Amino acid sequence: MMCGVELPHPLDVACALREGRLVEDVVIDALLSDASRLVSATYWTPVAVARLAADWISAAHARRVLDVGSGVGKFCLVAALASELRVTGVEQRAHLVTEARRLAAQLGVEDRVEFAVGTLTDIDAASFDALYVFNPFSEHLYPADARLDLSVEMSPERMARDVAVLERVLDQMRIGAVFVTFHGFRGTIPDTFDLTRWERTEQSVLRLWTKAREHVGGFRWAEVDDDLTLVPQP
Repeated sequence: MMCGVELPHPLDVACALREGRLVEDVVIDALLSDASRLVSATYWTPVAVARLAADWISAAHARRVLDVGSGVGKFCLVAALASELRVTGVEQRAHLVTEARRLAAQLGVEDRVEFAVGTLTDIDAASFDALYVFNPFSEHLYPADARLDLSVEMSPERMARDVAVLERVLDQMRIGAVFVTFHGFRGTIPDTFDLTRWERTEQSVLRLWTKAREHVGGFRWAEVDDDLTLVPQP
């Protein structure tokens, strides 16, 4: 029981997601540790957003998805259960990866979801069909008491390095690959990508970018939170 609500077995939750039935965030969040549940509304992708993103990615004919900064794996697990996607999460905090793997086992989706401890420099991100980010770098700008924890380096300088790595990955992705952002990612997207779908959700804007060409035209899209502007290529 949680807040007077009887919660279903994890495998019943997995079945509901597979069948496209409504699953509230409170149901998924009940499977999390106490610490992870408390920060879910701030740090983890809402169920409805994960399902919509998975629908878009599937419609774009992508099959392998990388979630950058996957936390406890909420996006990865919901997306895999709500579609036929194979999803990998990369997360720098080892204890969150441990929790994500536990959840994957509970939900019976270990065959299509995996989690790696590390950052973008530890994985061949450009080999994936799709990337998903839920603004994984803004935490560097938060005051210490608003961060998940102090177990990893957090600074504006570290954020700039991480953003630069992701921007290079976008330059390397193949034509037809997609990049999905939620709350932006504080970096820029080359104009080799077209904005092909977007929707304003209750929390923020979800956008799907599709790589349409190899050569840049001299501009990049700057995406910060909900704002989107076109800036000259440096």
